[in-house]
Amino acid sequence: MNKKKYAIYLGASVTLFFVLYAAMKMDLGKALHYILNTNPVWLLPAFVIQVASIYYRAVRWWYILEPVKRIRTMDLVSAICIGQMGNMVLPMRMGEVARAYAVSRNGEVDTSGALATVAIDRAFDLISLLGVLAIVLTFARPDAIPPDTLAQMKTWGAAFGAVLLAALAFMYAFINGKITSSRKISSVITRFLPISIQAPIESFVVSFRAGLKVLNSGGHLLAISAYSAIVWLLMVAGLFFQLSMFDFPVSLEMSSLMILLVSIGVSIPSSPGFIGPFHAGIVVALGIYGVDPNKALGVAITLHLLMFASTVLFGLFFLWRERMGMREIQRLSVLKK
Repeated sequence: MNKKKYAIYLGASVTLFFVLYAAMKMDLGKALHYILNTNPVWLLPAFVIQVASIYYRAVRWWYILEPVKRIRTMDLVSAICIGQMGNMVLPMRMGEVARAYAVSRNGEVDTSGALATVAIDRAFDLISLLGVLAIVLTFARPDAIPPDTLAQMKTWGAAFGAVLLAALAFMYAFINGKITSSRKISSVITRFLPISIQAPIESFVVSFRAGLKVLNSGGHLLAISAYSAIVWLLMVAGLFFQLSMFDFPVSLEMSSLMILLVSIGVSIPSSPGFIGPFHAGIVVALGIYGVDPNKALGVAITLHLLMFASTVLFGLFFLWRERMGMREIQRLSVLKK
């Protein structure tokens, strides 16, 4: 069995575990009742925020790409939507490759260069996630958490804040040549890995540093950081409005914590669409605030259906706009072998 098939089977097994657990441990009838009794009026502001989030992601990517090639923001919106759909319907997060390919089809930037900028874009998402994690763990006060646990959360919040500052310092040093050899870094990373995958990782580290050179401009770095904050604030606000469809108290703190747990959950290998880990993140987050598990499962299923439908519809529209087809996206899997 090759590595690609192993990863696909592992993801399917993880999803199957979560589905079977929900079927055996939860009342799906009650979950369905909560799904059918939502207030859809909150979908409109949530939809507007989702569109705004995609747009500001594209603007952030524009600043990452600009020193290499200026590409129209709408073309970047297209690539992002196609990539997000790819992550929903294809295994192994092939959407990231599809996103790079979509923006490189006009020949203005090569696919490998586009992939490097996608990696930088994701690096800023990770840094933003660490920042949100530090804030939430420091200031969250859900009633269901014992005081001793809350004190530990504050400690963890401070620790993750320190990690965030260290990550920013490392990126600054990496950009400005304070770390002089990318190959030294890659050798440390790959020292204990099989020889067959050392060369690809070393190539990626070198390309990643080359991509980071585009951030030498302080103005670009400031703009990218600002748009990263805007994107994450919009994500929290959008989830707040989606949660408002249900009959329990909602807060920005709750939606922030849920974003964190869902982000951690979807990082676990699973089937396309993040079925299982996505739902588990929501159930755990709502459980911290005392929401009944059956209701939480209904919330998770509803939010997943909304996310899946909107992401796929956006992706299909922009596939049509770019005159691309799903088969063209699926063929990109050879790049991951």
